[in-house]
Order: sequence, then C-alpha cells, then structure tokens
Amino acid sequence: MLRICFNRKNKTLRAAWLLKEVMAMITRNYAVWASMNNIPLEEGFVDDAGAAGDEDMDLDDNIFGEGEDEEFTGFDMNVDEQADDDTPAFFKEQAASAQANAPAVVKTPSRRKKTKTEELVRGKVLKVLESTGLGEKRARQCDENDFLRLLSAVSASRGCKMRRG
Repeated sequence: MLRICFNRKNKTLRAAWLLKEVMAMITRNYAVWASMNNIPLEEGFVDDAGAAGDEDMDLDDNIFGEGEDEEFTGFDMNVDEQADDDTPAFFKEQAASAQANAPAVVKTPSRRKKTKTEELVRGKVLKVLESTGLGEKRARQCDENDFLRLLSAVSASRGCKMRRG
C-alpha cells in the first residue's frame, strides 16, 4: 500500500490509486481473494454508458453520499444580446472562418472494454478514498495515522477484519 502511495509522492492519492497498472493489480488481487472466499464475481463487460447507471454492481453504499442526486440544470447566465453587436465585423468573420475550418472533435472510445469486476474494484477504491478523506491529499502530506486509517478502510471494504496481534 505504501509503495502505491509513494510511487509518485507529489501525486494525489486518488491519482496514484487509479493508475491503470495499480487498478489491474488490485483487480487481480480482489479476484484471487474472492475465489478463496467463494464469492462469485460477475462475468462480462460494462456497457458503453459506464457503470454509473449499472445497478448490478455490488457496492456497499452510495459512493457520493446518502442524499438523492440533484440533476444539474446548467448555469444561469444573463448575457445581453447587444454584446454581439459591439464586436467588430473583422472579428466576427475570423470566428466564423475558424469555426468552419475546425475539425469536429470526437472522443475516441477505448479499445478495451472494462469488466464488471474492474468497475466494482474502482468503485470500492473511490469509496475508500472518499470515506477516509485522503483522495485529494498527497502522500508526502500524510502522517502515520492517515496511512493506518487508509489501511483499515481498505481491509474493511473487502470484507476482512483486521487482527490484533
């Protein structure tokens, strides 16, 4: 766990834990743990829409809080229509030609689809980082108690109880 956190000590812990290689390692470890404890994992790939609307995921709680989600309605901006009239014609022509010549920007979908297990693990990691409040902290700013709190939350999220010895 400390190796993940201190691999890049100036990155936030959220960025360090969500790296592709780290997520692959955690997913493999979770699959091994689930098979050892006879916990079935869902096979298949996540829809193109992502796991946000997928109710088949087995997350313990709502990641973003207990309240209902409020739909974002946009910004209310009161802009006078006369502001366009103040712009010189030269700038209007430049903007129109730049917009006509600009290629359409389309996000290329990922070639590799994410499995449901990967999305489940990602959700658990995000939940742990949010519940501990360490997602936006950097490893160099954390003390021993922060790392112990993170370790406790990680072990609790997978269903294990820590032993005192």
